[in-house]
Order: sequence, then structure tokens, then C-alpha cells
Amino acid sequence: MTYSRRVKLVQPYSILGSLYPTFFGEAHSLRMVPQTLFWLGDQMRETRYILDVACGTGAAVGAFSALGMDARGVDASMVMLRIARQRMPTLRFGRAQMPVLTLPRSVARPGGFDLVTCYFDSLNTLPSTRALVATLRRVRQLLRPGGYFVADVVLPLVTETLRPGLSPERKIDGWTWQTLSSIRDRGSRLVEEQRLWRTDGEGIEYRETHRFRYWTREELEVSWKRAGLMLTQVSSCVRIAKPVETEWRIALIARRSER
Repeated sequence: MTYSRRVKLVQPYSILGSLYPTFFGEAHSLRMVPQTLFWLGDQMRETRYILDVACGTGAAVGAFSALGMDARGVDASMVMLRIARQRMPTLRFGRAQMPVLTLPRSVARPGGFDLVTCYFDSLNTLPSTRALVATLRRVRQLLRPGGYFVADVVLPLVTETLRPGLSPERKIDGWTWQTLSSIRDRGSRLVEEQRLWRTDGEGIEYRETHRFRYWTREELEVSWKRAGLMLTQVSSCVRIAKPVETEWRIALIARRSER
């Protein structure tokens, strides 16, 4: 690694956001859409209005819209929202951040949404159980009575698959990327410092710090209950089945009561 680069600290996804489709791909969000249709089954017949929270570059919003639904997305990253709007100019995207999730007028819907989704570990970016419950309560408010919430969450088991320290360099689209990661609090927290610099020798190394919080299944179930969301199913994200003990990512399907 060359140490002559000038380090510049930037907000999460300031740089990585523009490279997100290339670095991470959108396969997970695109896979979650048909799985959500399967999990909800006949309930999807009554589903027209969908809100995708932490929509990123809009993959799930586009997929739901292609099925004839009125899908809208919100995200905290203006960089990622710009990409989503450029790719899908006719769809509705706006800026909103968890746990408050104050929707812009262009996205908000009086009467609530039939379905709210939150894919690709986005809830794991919340710093505490308090913030998680606050987000879930806001989701409940955004749902119509009887509406559904589908999210996937990473469990603490994931830290057993990670190697703390500095990752090997990866090169793509004119950028070099490294991750410095550390696991904390007995596996319940992960801190990643994303280091990115232009391969053409711009001379600046951008650093974004991303923090993740992992809850146990028991903690998740209690949080959903405290928020007034009734869990109807816990599923694997890689198979249409109940998750096994070795799976570190699960999907939670919940329903708002009719009251």
C-alpha cells in the first residue's frame, strides 16, 4: 500500500454509493422481491402500494414496479438516490433516514402502504435496540391496517465468518478498494473503514466508516413485538424454508394489526 496519498474522511456512501451497483451488485435485492411475493402469497393480491426503506440505487423499487405495483423508495444517501433517479426517472424516490423516516411529499401516501420492505441488512446499520424499535414503530405508522413489513437481518453468527484486519486490495471501474474491519462487543458489532482511491493516481484516499449492529433472534422478536408488529414468519433468505442454526441472515415477515 502506498502511503503518499492524502486521506480524506467522508460520510458513508459518499464514494461507495456511486460504485454500489458494481461493487456489491443488486442480486440480493432482486432475489428478495420474488421471495417476498412467495412469502405473502395471496396477500399480494391486495398489495398495490409499496415503500422500500433504504432502497439504495432502487433495484427492488424497479422490480416491484415492473410487476405493475406503485413502488416508491427512500434512502439516506443522496448519491445513491441520484443513481436511482437517473436509472428510473418515472419512479418516486426521496430522502428519508431511519429511525425518523419522515417521507417527502412525493413519496408519502395518505392511508398508508400495503407493504413496506427493508432489504440487504439495512436495519443492521441502526446503532442500538432503541433505534431499531423506533424504526419499527415508524414502519408500523407507514403501513395501512393489515399491511405487511418484510425485512432481512444479519445475526451475530456472521462474525464467525469474518476476518478482522485489512482486506486485500480490489480493483474495479478505475478504483482500488480496501476494507479495515474490527469486531466488537463479543460479536454484536462490526466496524468497517472503507478505503477507496482512484487507480489513476488522484492522490486522495477516501475513507468511509460503516458501523453494524447484530441482534439475536430473540432480541429481534422482542423488538418487533414492542413496535406493535406481529411476526407471521421467519424464513431463510437463501432457501424457501425455515432458517437453520448455521444461517446468519434471516428474513422476518410481519403484519400490522387491523386496528
